[in-house]
Amino acid sequence: MRAVIMAGGEGVRLRPLTCSQPKPMSRLCGKPTIEYILDLLCRHGVENAEITLKYMPDEIISHFENGRYKNINLRFVIENTPMGTAGGVRNAVEDTEEDILIVSGDALTDFNLSEIIDSHRKSGAEATIVTSEVADPREFGLVVSDEKRFVSRFIEKPPYSQAVSREANTGIYIISPNVLKMIPKNEKYDFAGDLFPRMMSHSMPINVYKADGYWCDIGDIGTYISCQSDIMSDKVETELNRDNAKNGIMTGNNVRIAPDAVLSDCVIEDNCVIESGVKISGSVILKNSFISSGTHISGSLICENVKIGERCCILEQAVIGAGTVLGDEVTVKPSVRIWPEKNIYKKSIIRNNVKFGSCDTVLLDDNGFEGDFGSEITPQFCVRLGQSLAGMSKGRIVVAASSGAAEFCCKSAVIAGIMSAGGAALDLGNAILPLVAFAEDLCNSSIGVFIGKSEKLSIGVYSKNGVPFSRKEERQLESLMLRAETPAVGGKEVSYPSKINGIFEIYQNSLISFAPGGLEGLSVSVSGDDELSAEILSLALTKLGVIVGDEDGSIKIKTENFGKDISVRLSGGEELDSDRALALSLYKNLSSGASCAVRETAPLWFDSYAEILGGEIMRYNSSTTGGDDTARETAKNQMFTRDGLMTAVKLLHVIKNNGDSVSNILEMMPKKSIQNKFVAISASPSEIIGNLIESKHHSYIYSNEGIIENISRGAVRLIPSGSGRAIRIIAEAVNAETAAELTFEAEEAIRSALDGSDK
Repeated sequence: MRAVIMAGGEGVRLRPLTCSQPKPMSRLCGKPTIEYILDLLCRHGVENAEITLKYMPDEIISHFENGRYKNINLRFVIENTPMGTAGGVRNAVEDTEEDILIVSGDALTDFNLSEIIDSHRKSGAEATIVTSEVADPREFGLVVSDEKRFVSRFIEKPPYSQAVSREANTGIYIISPNVLKMIPKNEKYDFAGDLFPRMMSHSMPINVYKADGYWCDIGDIGTYISCQSDIMSDKVETELNRDNAKNGIMTGNNVRIAPDAVLSDCVIEDNCVIESGVKISGSVILKNSFISSGTHISGSLICENVKIGERCCILEQAVIGAGTVLGDEVTVKPSVRIWPEKNIYKKSIIRNNVKFGSCDTVLLDDNGFEGDFGSEITPQFCVRLGQSLAGMSKGRIVVAASSGAAEFCCKSAVIAGIMSAGGAALDLGNAILPLVAFAEDLCNSSIGVFIGKSEKLSIGVYSKNGVPFSRKEERQLESLMLRAETPAVGGKEVSYPSKINGIFEIYQNSLISFAPGGLEGLSVSVSGDDELSAEILSLALTKLGVIVGDEDGSIKIKTENFGKDISVRLSGGEELDSDRALALSLYKNLSSGASCAVRETAPLWFDSYAEILGGEIMRYNSSTTGGDDTARETAKNQMFTRDGLMTAVKLLHVIKNNGDSVSNILEMMPKKSIQNKFVAISASPSEIIGNLIESKHHSYIYSNEGIIENISRGAVRLIPSGSGRAIRIIAEAVNAETAAELTFEAEEAIRSALDGSDK
């Protein structure tokens, strides 16, 4: 009897395993699935077999280079268009005078084919369907037979109430030449949906053979993993060499396993490395994969050439696609699938499938969380963020967003997370960034959240009065989000978000207070990246007596970064960027001998400017571990250093009270040009910084944040980003050209430090 092996399926439910190989070539205990089928055919005397191919046919053809497998002659037939199960067989076998045995190329079985063939011949039927009894009939096409063991009807994946049979169609058939001729040529045609119903309509008997033995339809990742466990435990008869199988563990060649690694019920293929402290249970690790120390893998599939970082946690039925790299401390939740060639950053928590692009997983960075809406920042992520923030604060959490549907969606999700964890949310609605800090101060809140969107969606999280989180607070938030453990809260513990009636009017009055005596006589035009910040500032200035409009000779103010910063063009034409605008607004404070707190990344020339005026500049880190407590406390009481609208009013007050002498104030500011650039890195920032400190070509020294190099042409600061994915270059020089040169040189130094060549 000749055989046809149906091997054209794409294996969609097995992706990403089948992204790079056809399903019949997926390995079970290191051996392609189709070889188990061929071994079975060999045991029962089959000498010729056609293999129908469609998806990635060359992978199968090249595997059998000489067109043979043991004693079986193989002929490959490629389907250029979908032919269906029966149509594929008709396409493979034109005419024959002998019965045809049809088997699936992606199932594992040890059925006695000789007995099946004998039953078919004795039955007198034109076709035989092989069935197997299954525990859960809902997942299979069922066959119901009469007292003669002929088919009486078919039931396709029924509910329990309609599952009158437990005999599943295994996809193994025998058909006569007459039945083969019933299948139309060059037409899509299926056995179960077309051929067998047609035979029954013509009263042609179909024999049912209920087979004893092992059968597994490898239809999903769970069965792909479990059937390999069955092979190792001898539940299925195979020709597999078990020399490398001991105590429920099968290993390939050149496998290195640390002595203290704990493995159970798993397959480790060739050239894999399992480091110290690793725990693997009920899993399959394919060729050339590296599992770093402390990682736990449970019931999962790790495809070829995967690199998994230290202390990762990969949970049940997760799949890591071929060539993927997981950073340290990554958690992959159950049933998550990561497609091939992805990069997953350290400490990421992967709850959804990662299919397109690289997984630039959201981490807490200098500006909070940032990413694309729907892929990196999702409503689910925002709910977890809200729950985690509620776990940090017993008081109200201020939440606001810029205008936009995505921002509104994320704001609503953050608030829902706060509520679901029993927290209290204060919803500012559509607002500007400075209003969050203002509301925090007004309501004595210790946490604020602002959601805005420019190129990407960003979610800023702030400590009291809008000061950045300390490193302790960052670690607490990261830990809560990593564990994703939300306390159970009853319905009575959930409270509606609160609002502040008249918050915009209260905030406007605060702005007005920065210009005692008013600003009559000034003419100002106001614009902004967002309409709301420009509108709020315009209304406040109008109340202060300013003529607001685009008049000739007027001062032009532009709000930026959702109201956090401003840029200014004075009536004389002088251009002030956000740094110089802030410095001018601080004139009164510094000239009276006061101390003003700014971020560590503020220009270095601020210090000499303050010294000229008789004041002092204090600096606080973006994320502190201590040592800047005084500066941070001062900053909490100086919201005007982080509020562009307050800066604008204070600046105009300086202009109003100093008239022509404003030009003299500007002259006190050192003429420096600043250039900022972020350089993406693939190594640990501490390693790069360490290499630069040891560099023979540079003279970097440690500073409060990162490192600094002071040379005759200017100063360069290198500061790792909060996520560790980039290093920020801040170059400060006498002109833009020199600042650009310093930036280029710093970037080259970082590149050299990546491979240690700058030592």
